[in-house]
Amino acid sequence: MNEPWIHVRDLTVRYGSKTVLEKVTLDVMPGEMVSIVGPNGGGKTTLLKVILGMKDFSEGEVRVLGEKPGHVKAGEVGYLPQINRHLRDFPIRARDVVLMGRFPRLGLLKRPGPADRKLAEECLEIVGMSDSADVPVQSLSGGQVQRVFIARALAMEPKLLILDEPSTGLDAVSQEDFYGTLRRLRDNRGISILMVSHDIGVVSNYVDKIACLNRHIHYHGPAGNEIPEKIIQEVFGRNIQILVHNKNCVTCREGHSNG
Repeated sequence: MNEPWIHVRDLTVRYGSKTVLEKVTLDVMPGEMVSIVGPNGGGKTTLLKVILGMKDFSEGEVRVLGEKPGHVKAGEVGYLPQINRHLRDFPIRARDVVLMGRFPRLGLLKRPGPADRKLAEECLEIVGMSDSADVPVQSLSGGQVQRVFIARALAMEPKLLILDEPSTGLDAVSQEDFYGTLRRLRDNRGISILMVSHDIGVVSNYVDKIACLNRHIHYHGPAGNEIPEKIIQEVFGRNIQILVHNKNCVTCREGHSNG
């Protein structure tokens, strides 16, 4: 039977008297790419942290690769948190950042060997960052830093990749390239990907399914389907415009041609 790699049923999370998530149900199947979209404060990051075992929940059922949150084997879930300035300013080469992804598999007391270093180089190549392996991450652009941290997650050899707002700070062209990289990873390696985003217009071109979250799941379905305006207003509020970038977008084409 094809069981979901992420299984969430009737999940409720409360902080004191405040309900952050209520009766949330969501599945991510093997090899599926899913985006959770919604406004700031809608519970997106909280849901990711529950799935990762970083936060407790009040009611419901959650399984990740068949296990309870936090009980998955080391290295089977790669996590990319929001990239903050502290991480970007850390004085370390891109190659060494990626090599850190081997530690969950090795354990803290075992040093990486030649096979681990070779894998780190392969992960940098996958995300198109081989030429920057010896460059300090503080010297890289926002999009390049995201790729390095994706490579670090890949170095764990995960079955599942979880990303929190991975395109924050990237322009439209860089977002397109970044999401294209994720989709190739899904296609070539069979990795399931769950990501959080507030930009439904861009991400809908690359994922299989979209879940609209604002405390509740208001919509969960194929990304190619038109989401009713009523649901968009329930999730994001009124007076919202959705701009979709695709291969026919003149701005995107000009951005690529200008480097």
